[in-house]
Amino acid sequence: MKYLILLMITVLFSCTNSNTGANVDESNANTQKTSTALANLPSKYTGYIGCDNCDSLWIEFTVNTDQKYLLTKKYIGQTTEMKDSASNSTGNWMIDGDNVMNLEVEQGSPEFSKLKIVTPEVLQVLDSTGSVMTNGKNYLLKRDKNNM
Repeated sequence: MKYLILLMITVLFSCTNSNTGANVDESNANTQKTSTALANLPSKYTGYIGCDNCDSLWIEFTVNTDQKYLLTKKYIGQTTEMKDSASNSTGNWMIDGDNVMNLEVEQGSPEFSKLKIVTPEVLQVLDSTGSVMTNGKNYLLKRDKNNM
């Protein structure tokens, strides 16, 4: 009887440990996916992208290892009251299964909330549904190798 109870406790304990291991493996997989998709963080991506209300929008997008970001945007060629005005947005980022970076805003109002990781060197700004914008304007941000 003692052996039966001991056997049941051992089986129960091993099942509990295997579930914990699965959670650790899942966490490691998410970390590995992030590090593969965006190598060598922190990193800054920059570029001029399309703008409906101005000539273009200058973007500086800094991605940190703690899954925080800083997005600085500067409107180029806008009306005189907002001419060359700049603003910042901050928040958290995460990567989904399609190599799309989703931005969660903590402060500010970014122009976009989704970016496709084309390569670790190039991000593509997507529309709010996660689709590529097809209006003929540039929506690519390139890694700034001088600043990170």
